[in-house]
Amino acid sequence: LRPDEWGNQLVALDGDMPVFSEEERLAVVRYLETYAKRGIFKSEEQSAVTKGLQYPKLRKIPPPFSLNDMDGNQFSLRETDGKAVIVHFWSTWCEPCREELSTLQSIWNEFGKEDLHVLGIVSCKEREVDVKDFVSDQGVTFPILVDSTGKTFESYLVKMLPTTYIIGRDGKIVARADGAINWKDDEIVHYIQEIVKQ
Repeated sequence: LRPDEWGNQLVALDGDMPVFSEEERLAVVRYLETYAKRGIFKSEEQSAVTKGLQYPKLRKIPPPFSLNDMDGNQFSLRETDGKAVIVHFWSTWCEPCREELSTLQSIWNEFGKEDLHVLGIVSCKEREVDVKDFVSDQGVTFPILVDSTGKTFESYLVKMLPTTYIIGRDGKIVARADGAINWKDDEIVHYIQEIVKQ
């Protein structure tokens, strides 16, 4: 079966998947989003999902990373110590990612560098010109980092796009989102406000 034929069937995805076209990859993303919303991928460590955010019962320190931005400047997660952080994994070919990015920009506009860091991370498989053009067209101003080895995607257990982590001021993970969420939603904005104050 091709991705657009999966429908409501439960499909096992492994390392032997065929190479999909861009249209088929989008179909895979839509399929995964559908099941993520049903809670199929929710682990035993996660509590209830609210507005797309999963809150871990046991808060952990996220894996460290040091990546270059689109201009070649290095950025380390350690530079955010003492501040709340949103780490957002996305791709230009992922339609839900493209739709979500502008709402995430609104969070960056409201809270800024001093209270909150927003970090977008793309795969090294992305063409630099595509990322730069899209970021420019969307008016995205928060840092976009490139995972040149794929190790950051792997260490953060990114199985679908977009995937987002929210890290509190104490340096521990407070929430995760598998799939796109609306960062302009009042409840989400209020939640971020609370995280920033803590």
